[in-house]
Amino acid sequence: MHRLAESLHARHRELSAIAESVSRSAREGDWTRYRSDMTSLREGVLSLIAQENDDVLPLLERSVARESLAPLRANHAELRAAIDVLAAASPAHDPEGCHAELERLADLLHEHARASMLAFGEQVVPAPVGTAPLPGAENASPMVDLRNLDPPEPLLRILDSLDREPQKPFVALLRHEPYPLYGLLTERGRRYHGRAREDGGFELTIEPRGK
Repeated sequence: MHRLAESLHARHRELSAIAESVSRSAREGDWTRYRSDMTSLREGVLSLIAQENDDVLPLLERSVARESLAPLRANHAELRAAIDVLAAASPAHDPEGCHAELERLADLLHEHARASMLAFGEQVVPAPVGTAPLPGAENASPMVDLRNLDPPEPLLRILDSLDREPQKPFVALLRHEPYPLYGLLTERGRRYHGRAREDGGFELTIEPRGK
């Protein structure tokens, strides 16, 4: 599952980059580049919505409550409406209105990425296995129990700790396996391994790549 989450997060980052390029083109009055970037952005957003409707939501519905996916479905409708408005507009004749719509779209994309992360964060823990210490845990800081925090706070706490002590292994105890975190760890050059615990949590050990 985490590979799918990584793929989606990569697409979210790509769409955010294209949206920024569209905004830059609008600020500079480069309407030729704006139209080209806008076409790419519209195609990317509609493709993401189609992928989530066809592949992601049916998969998530097997392991989470349907109501927890409502934000993703609501975002789909809002994103489609916003991208259609921008695609049909004449930005050169109303640049201020164009900028306002682009800011709204950027906010929607950010909220959609967050809703996607939260949906994957609600994944059910796999069948429990042993609770012996994980490889690398003996040299790490004491285990940090993050089970009482709601998403995305555990992810933010972990990333903050890694930024403060980048060469030190880190062990966290979580409610569920943190699928959205894996792509971010890979980007930061981190190795990770974890397992479900018999007491109902998920133990994750994170190490620098060179260890």
